[in-house]
Amino acid sequence: MRKILIKILDWLFKNPSDFFLISFFKTILLFGLFIIVTYVVMAVASAPLTILIFVVFYGGEYIYNRIPSSITNNDFFAIEAALLSGL
Repeated sequence: MRKILIKILDWLFKNPSDFFLISFFKTILLFGLFIIVTYVVMAVASAPLTILIFVVFYGGEYIYNRIPSSITNNDFFAIEAALLSGL
C-alpha cells in the first residue's frame, strides 16, 4: 500500500511538462485530495464538541427524567430541576 501511495504522489508532483490534459487531471486530483483532507480534519476537530453536546443534552435529559414527577409537576421546581440536571 505504501509503495502504491509513493508512486501516485511521485506522479502527481513530478515536473509539470506533461501534456496539458494530464496536468489538468492532476490538478483535479489534487483539489479532490484537498477537499477530502479538509473534511477529515473538520470531522476530527468537531468530535470533542459533538461528544460534549451529546453528554450535556442527553445526559441532562436522563437526569431530568429520573427526578420524581411530584417535583417536576410544579412549574418553579421543574425549572430548577431542569437547570440542575444541566449541570
